Amino acid sequence: MKKSQSKSRNAPGTKLKGYSAGIMVSNLGKKHPAFAEFYSANKDDIDKITITWMINSNVKNDGNASPVMDTITLKKYPKSLEDAQIVAHEIEHLLIWKEGYPYVMADSHADTETYRRLHPLAQVIQGTVFEPMVELRIKKYFKTLAADNYTSAMKGLAKLIENKEKILPELDDPRNLLYYSCLYVQKRLLLESTCGTIKADEYTVKFTSHFGETILPCAEKVLALIKKNTTSSPESVRQIFESILWNRNCAFGYRYYEEFDRFLIDR
Repeated sequence: MKKSQSKSRNAPGTKLKGYSAGIMVSNLGKKHPAFAEFYSANKDDIDKITITWMINSNVKNDGNASPVMDTITLKKYPKSLEDAQIVAHEIEHLLIWKEGYPYVMADSHADTETYRRLHPLAQVIQGTVFEPMVELRIKKYFKTLAADNYTSAMKGLAKLIENKEKILPELDDPRNLLYYSCLYVQKRLLLESTCGTIKADEYTVKFTSHFGETILPCAEKVLALIKKNTTSSPESVRQIFESILWNRNCAFGYRYYEEFDRFLIDR
């Protein structure tokens, strides 16, 4: 994927340069055969990317990949099998974007408040497509950890239910409704691809019992859109993103940059 010139808003962290990054990857392969198998199977494509590695304990997620500058940021130095899976997950994100799949991001040139509002929306919109896709691709290497997706999804749902009284009034804003709808769709598709339909249905039943009249109708439209277009090609994913962003209720301001395979939300 061609790189843009946008600057990242990530907080500074420790950069792992050449040799130290190589040692990190090598040690993961030596310690965890699953990671070694993943890396070996994808080495030719990985070698085409110059990955910038960052360790930053202040980041929210355990790992994050940025297609803008091919950067992978990890919350901690990876050692365990779970850490190795996170590294493989983030590498797979970059490989997918390298294949020409489009991505969605908030305009980094917007004022701080606008960027703060738009960034989570951009992340959750593209997450509906890429999180299930990435996890499905690496599942064959990390089969023993696939069940963790169900545990994680149910914990996340428990937190949503705990905050239900705070969330419900927020749904009057169409953008908040879209956010929670995409979050549901992401978890539903993730469970389908890694844990099976039964586990996905269990998640849906519990979600429906609390948000069936509020979030689910919108979520089902997003889910139907994704299943209709499929995620099998960059062109179909491009159509999915454009259909989600072309939402008169949400009134997004966005532009698509074909050169960078990028949708940029600016309002």
